[in-house]
Amino acid sequence: MSKDPDWAGRVQRLEAEVAGLRRAMSSRAVIEQAKGVLAERLGCPPDEAFDHLSTLSQRSNVRLADLAASIVSSMVPTPAKSLAQVTGLTIAGGTLYQEAAAKAAAVRDLPGLAEAVRCGADRASFMQVDGDASVRELASAGSGPSGEGAAAEAITQGRGVFHPGGTQTRAAAFPIRLDDRVVGAVTFTWAGGGDFDDAERRFRAALGQLAQRIAIRVWSTHTDPIAAALEATFTPGLLLKPVRDPDGTVTDFVIADTSHQVPDMSGLSRVEQIGRRLLDTYPHLRDSGVFDAYAEVLRTGVSWDRPAQAETVFLDGAPTRILVSRRAIQHGDAVLASWRRHDEELRRDRQLDRMEQLGRFGWADWDLADRFTFWSDGLFQVFGRDPARGTESLVKLAGLAVPADRESVTAAVGQILANEHVTVEFHIRTEDGIRPIRLVADPVADDDGTVIRVLGIAQDLTESRRAADRMSRVQAQLADQRFQLAAQRELATALRQVLYPGSVCEVETKSARVVGRYAAPDADVPFRGDFCDSTLVADGHILFAIGDSFGSGARAGEVVARLLYPARALGSAGMSPATILTILNNDLHRDESPPLASLVVGRFCPVRGSITWSQGGHLPPVRLRADASAMLERPAGPALGLLPDAAFGEERFTVEQDDMIVWMTDGMVYERSKPNSDPWRDLRRKLVTARSAGGLDAILDLCEASSGDEACILTVTATAPAAPDAPCGFPGCCD
Repeated sequence: MSKDPDWAGRVQRLEAEVAGLRRAMSSRAVIEQAKGVLAERLGCPPDEAFDHLSTLSQRSNVRLADLAASIVSSMVPTPAKSLAQVTGLTIAGGTLYQEAAAKAAAVRDLPGLAEAVRCGADRASFMQVDGDASVRELASAGSGPSGEGAAAEAITQGRGVFHPGGTQTRAAAFPIRLDDRVVGAVTFTWAGGGDFDDAERRFRAALGQLAQRIAIRVWSTHTDPIAAALEATFTPGLLLKPVRDPDGTVTDFVIADTSHQVPDMSGLSRVEQIGRRLLDTYPHLRDSGVFDAYAEVLRTGVSWDRPAQAETVFLDGAPTRILVSRRAIQHGDAVLASWRRHDEELRRDRQLDRMEQLGRFGWADWDLADRFTFWSDGLFQVFGRDPARGTESLVKLAGLAVPADRESVTAAVGQILANEHVTVEFHIRTEDGIRPIRLVADPVADDDGTVIRVLGIAQDLTESRRAADRMSRVQAQLADQRFQLAAQRELATALRQVLYPGSVCEVETKSARVVGRYAAPDADVPFRGDFCDSTLVADGHILFAIGDSFGSGARAGEVVARLLYPARALGSAGMSPATILTILNNDLHRDESPPLASLVVGRFCPVRGSITWSQGGHLPPVRLRADASAMLERPAGPALGLLPDAAFGEERFTVEQDDMIVWMTDGMVYERSKPNSDPWRDLRRKLVTARSAGGLDAILDLCEASSGDEACILTVTATAPAAPDAPCGFPGCCD
């Protein structure tokens, strides 16, 4: 084994780099799949597909990995409808399940799996059953109570359980099995009580099965019985299992588990260390004799206890001397090792060095009585001086200044020697150019008033001067931005006045009533481009549209104008909704960088009492019937501007008398302050309650309640039964 300390440092730096790459690859796999999907659909190279993906992530304010998982899950061969039929999930639940499955496939540990399957719960946890039948948490994601009671019940009964929680915590738990034995559970918890409806029970049960499948390959790295003892310690500790050669000689150890106090010296996280070789993670242990001591403990069973001793370890890739005591005991065919650092003084010195680097300062001690001078490492850096040249005496300090400042430095030194506290600024010349320096010096005198010692701090003012210049430029930019903000307010007001002369659009015939409402925020919020429209066309048919531009400001206003009025004109000319979306999508792709938008175009037929509609990237509608609600399946169709030559499906369904169909934009559904929440269940409940309490007006008022962001709602209500015997003259409607 090499004694070269640089070798061990290189190993540790490479280990840290590989660990970073592994963290990136956990989400990179999903991103690569999304690149492949877009490359195939767009007919472009993978690099260009990645550029499209990055642009869409920035425009939609969605993390790149989450957007990639959504694209992969939405374009797998099994559509959401088929998944819903197989699992019993709703269409929305099937989509969320596919996204969770795509994320879960890339995880390497239980914390990552908990985050992947959380799906709107306040917290997801993995619990292990211990020998005394108690449960303890192995990993979790999110915040809130862990649901230990539900986990214990699921483990005991060997099946999923649901705790409504009354007014307290809701919880759902499902057992985890390894080799036909229940070893733990996955739990989902929410703050506050409430019952689980059938759809949510099926959705959580499906997530429990997904967690079971993935947990099989990562569970064993978290579940050695000694883990509980490690978690209870206040010092770093490792459970080490031997690696032997064919002769039975211990050549290394595998880190089977760790305490929560690591990383301490390796720089790798707890999850990253588990499963690694000891000498790969801590290469200095071989040359320090620690590895041999661990092997001896395993061979003899005799505990090893070493008092504090200096060791050279690598921190941030650099060799560092620390004082550390170590202890090791045998645990079956393994070694339980712990250590404690005693290098507080060394740690303080290192912190001071770091502070000097961050503050760009250093300190000096000129001992005039003993004629000894000490400069800190930071002071050498401030003066741009090689430590090999040594320090400079106080009386010769003026020689370091540029000629124009030497007289002022000489005068300052004279004041210091006269026992005066001095602050002086001057310039020095370094390899990087002229550097401004501030020196603060405090003399120490004996009883006779003679200065025998001088303590000084010098600071490199280069960055502070640059910061002052930047601040001046920022202040000028802020003044310009204030003018731009005022112009933006005027633009938003003008766009709303031009595009939305009224907040309500309404068309009513003998057969149906279509009403839409636009909720605008105050003038300080940029124009975002939510819109809705309805108009009466041939033979009593009603054409309607609702959509949302994925942008803001003038660009959003342009997109609304390119979609709203052409959709009305094309629909009035008799074109089908799918054809309209195809034409509008092709029009957006005439731009070099196509804008993105969602859009629904539909037509109500009074003869059939039905709606024929298409959509591109828009939210599904909700059907209100009596005191119940249901989300309707969407025809296929990506967001407009996302894919050239995209295909848009078309669906037709019958609207029973007194049914109300509700479409809305995401400004009404999602709260920007809660990007990871699942609002559909609460929104559907609000819609049913509002209709029962106040009818259509109460439904429309829900849109007003969301006016902190732009929002639109559009409702279609059948007010009379269909008239199938009446003639229908609209082209292609009743063929």
